[in-house]
Amino acid sequence: MSRRRGAAALGADPEEEEEEEAVATSEEEQEEDVSEDDEGEDEEAGPSGRDSDAPDALPSDVDETENEEDEEYQEDETDEEMFDETHTVDDVLRSVNDERADGPAPYEILAQRKREANEKNEAAFRAELRSLGVNEREVEGLEGFGGKDKCKGGKGGARVGGGGKNAGKGRNRYRASELLERHNIDKEEVIKKNPAFAAFLGAAKQAGAVGNLARGDGPGRGRPKNPRRTRRRVVLDEAAQKLGEANSLYARGPEEWPRAMELLLEVIRLAPNDPDPYHTMAMIHDETAEGHREKARELVDSHSRIPEGIEVGDERGEQEEEAEDVLGAKIDAAEEEAALQLSLAARYEKKALDYSMIGATLRPRDVDTWYKLAQKSRANKNPRAALFCYGEALKNDPRPYARVDGRGLSNHWAQAEIFLEIREPRRALDHLVDVRDREPGNPRVATLLAQVYADLGDFETAEKTLDDFVAKTPGEVDLTLVNVHAESKMHAHAFAEAVALIDATRDAVVKSERERAKRERVNRAEEARLDARERALEAGEPPDRAERLGHDAAAASVQASLDAQRRDPPFPPDLVAKAAMCALYLNELKDAREKLAELQSADPATYHDLWYECGVVCQDVREFEQAELLFTRLIHEVPDAYDASEVWERVGECVKARVRGSSRDAAYAAAASETAALEFWRSVARRHPHDVDATLPLAEALLKKGVRGREILDALPDEKTLLRAMTAAKTATSSSLPDDRDATVVGGTPLFKKTMKNAQVSDLERVRFRAARAL
Repeated sequence: MSRRRGAAALGADPEEEEEEEAVATSEEEQEEDVSEDDEGEDEEAGPSGRDSDAPDALPSDVDETENEEDEEYQEDETDEEMFDETHTVDDVLRSVNDERADGPAPYEILAQRKREANEKNEAAFRAELRSLGVNEREVEGLEGFGGKDKCKGGKGGARVGGGGKNAGKGRNRYRASELLERHNIDKEEVIKKNPAFAAFLGAAKQAGAVGNLARGDGPGRGRPKNPRRTRRRVVLDEAAQKLGEANSLYARGPEEWPRAMELLLEVIRLAPNDPDPYHTMAMIHDETAEGHREKARELVDSHSRIPEGIEVGDERGEQEEEAEDVLGAKIDAAEEEAALQLSLAARYEKKALDYSMIGATLRPRDVDTWYKLAQKSRANKNPRAALFCYGEALKNDPRPYARVDGRGLSNHWAQAEIFLEIREPRRALDHLVDVRDREPGNPRVATLLAQVYADLGDFETAEKTLDDFVAKTPGEVDLTLVNVHAESKMHAHAFAEAVALIDATRDAVVKSERERAKRERVNRAEEARLDARERALEAGEPPDRAERLGHDAAAASVQASLDAQRRDPPFPPDLVAKAAMCALYLNELKDAREKLAELQSADPATYHDLWYECGVVCQDVREFEQAELLFTRLIHEVPDAYDASEVWERVGECVKARVRGSSRDAAYAAAASETAALEFWRSVARRHPHDVDATLPLAEALLKKGVRGREILDALPDEKTLLRAMTAAKTATSSSLPDDRDATVVGGTPLFKKTMKNAQVSDLERVRFRAARAL
């Protein structure tokens, strides 16, 4: 601390202060005389501050003064020293320029160095505690080493493991600062022995250099007025001068950026622990990348339009063809150049991210920078770098879970999403559990947590997670949670529990859906307002009128949303369908039919998947009439997806089963069912006369009815259609029938030669040819 700052802290008299400053000035002048030899030596040493012919060791008085200066100089800094004579910056710079994807990224090199340094410092700190008389049990019981507790965010110094139901059991756990207080050990003395110990005592002294010099730290901020010119000071002054020059060149524009980058690399080698030159390098690389992307866009836009005078068509002269060839060559060249520009942009973006990560690692307390880099890493498809940034942000955030502006929960959620994206669900679980513990009433968290457990095969824990949420916070459930929970119960054949869950959460789900619809309505109205206002301003309307038009558009959007909401079913069709299927499996047919009727009030085009699932369940439990109704409506109202062979077969089976069960007379019922199936397949064949999956079942139905000759042949498609069907069938099954076999199967439909023995020989051969070609 300087004399000025010490006097102010003690409330000294200003006149006495001036006298002390005069004495100090006199002493400093004497020190300058003593250090003249050092100054000359520094000038001979050059920018690096080292004389190759001189020994490494400096005189003792210079070392002591320099250390005192450094302590004052580093007093208020928040940067970290990651580089020294052993761990140089060269490896990191080589990693930045390395185009290969298999090498470690710069932030990974720095993270590894930090881990190794922490482990070394931790071992030294424990050894120091033992030398000071702390017993082995307490030394081994230290908490918070290795960053474990810091990763949870914040810098709390509370005792861990000393309370709760396990209090008094096992080994007590202490923080380092608390342990020193218990043994009356002076913290400052411990830190003086090894400054690295400050990291374990909540008083880490960080190192900064050039950036603070460049910002003009000096007299009045606790610095000596006339500091001694030591070798370190010479290096830092030179680096500060070059950093200022590089910043000026950066501000002048792209033509000066190459020289600015050269100067910044010199600054990095002179003062590698200062984050400012890395951030400036990142900005230059980012803007260079954007310039390359802009060039690529201009190339694509300039050659995407056909110039006037060139006609593209069948009737062209020789000159037009030559002009078109020239244009095509130009377009190809432009596309190649655009691809090159995009490749350069990606390369510069990668380097910009690397430099930013190095700078952030050197100034880790800047939490906002970590979050920006995390988002940038995700945008650049670099999930590992994003995870590292989120981890550093959480570790260095002093108040990650503050009620108003805390970002700890969103941080955990983002990390969980990334781990799921890279298919590491077990690591995502830790973050989801942290969020669940701090936000127990969030249905979104509980739902995703249960889904992760289910993906890992732990269905019991997945169901328990959702059961606990519903039991503890029944009013906070939403549609997604109930939908997933009901589906898990149905998967476990707990149909009665699924129905009970849907009934118990009905009111809460309706409330949640109304709130969701309201939020969406407000968002759509705001988008409509801004869009209408922007279009009005572009059309030259006055601002007042543009604002009115925007409000009118918002009101119209709200009204349209309300009208659509009135047409929606009162209860979500997803849960209606699940309740209906559960009732069908429980043989509660009355309740099932009521639910199916409620489902049929929903638009089949929107909820077609629910209609189909319910139809399949109805068919499984022999409710053929309901299944036929659902399938038939899907065929006619959603033909693009459901007017297909699989649905036809289901409807045909349902028709036959329904008619067969309508009479006690077995013979009559069988005949009637065949007739009903024949009429159904005729209707299908009329809509799809060239589809083998429609016509062959019709031919089979005709054979079963005893029809012979021309009518059967006319029901079949021509040879080309059958040949195409044969090719498709061979491609799909990679198999064929033996030559001596007279039957073929397409979509489960057999045709046998013996059923056609009364047909003419020519007709028989024709049918056999067509049927054989079908596979």
